[in-house]
Amino acid sequence: MPESEPPQSKVPVYQEKSALFRVVHADGAWWSMNPKNDLHLTFYSERAPIPKVVYFGLDKEGTWNELAEERVEYIKQVTASTPEPPKQK
Repeated sequence: MPESEPPQSKVPVYQEKSALFRVVHADGAWWSMNPKNDLHLTFYSERAPIPKVVYFGLDKEGTWNELAEERVEYIKQVTASTPEPPKQK
């Protein structure tokens, strides 16, 4: 750079989303350490299980309705895990 030009006061940095970019909902996160001491953050969402099959039947009035199944279980669906290496000093 020639001496007559003043130093730049700002530098543009362009950001671009990857083709795999997505926004995900997370109800919480779980963390763990691997043997390299990397911190792993795993994000999850909680939901009721999606039934494999849904049954419909006639109610007392003769209308087709979904037959309710009682479920007490919940699923933590793991969405993404991100390893973070420790900061080097």
